[in-house]
This record gives sequence, structure tokens and C-alpha cells, in this order.
Amino acid sequence: MYVLTSKWARSMMAWPLGIAISREAPDSIIRVRSEYEKSFLITVGDVVTLNTIKYWRVPNLAFMDLKTRRTIGMGGAEATGFDEVISIVNSRPR
Repeated sequence: MYVLTSKWARSMMAWPLGIAISREAPDSIIRVRSEYEKSFLITVGDVVTLNTIKYWRVPNLAFMDLKTRRTIGMGGAEATGFDEVISIVNSRPR
């Protein structure tokens, strides 16, 4: 694990890389799907990932923490279709 200690580096991670989708699904997914049909697809966030799977396809790589708006739990929502799932537990600093 690498911890970003630089304030500059942390601020750079706050900006979206690639295509940031501003519309609600399914319109947002349909728009991106038509332009980037065969591209390597990375999703960040539970809702984005689940909507992408529902309205398009399983992403090549997805980052999910099963929390929406920082509330634990997704009401039984499940992302399926991935070849591999890696679970990571963040340890709290002491």
C-alpha cells in the first residue's frame, strides 16, 4: 500500500481521470456506451458500477466499497459477472 502524504498529490486524486459522467442513468450510460463501446472500462463507486452493469456491461475493473453516501450497506445489491473479486480491509491508524 502507498499512502499519499503530499497535499498536491492528494488534490490531484480528487479530479476525475477519463470520462466523468454527469447525467443520471440510464441516459449517462447510453451516451458513454455509444462513444466508447469497445474501450477498456473502469468504474469507480457502487452506484456507477451497478448502473453500468445493468445498462451496458461488466466493467474490466471496478472499485466498490458497498457503501453509498457513506452509509454501510447497499440493500442487498450485488455486482456479478466479475472473474475475480479482491476484498481489502483498511486498517485504522493507531
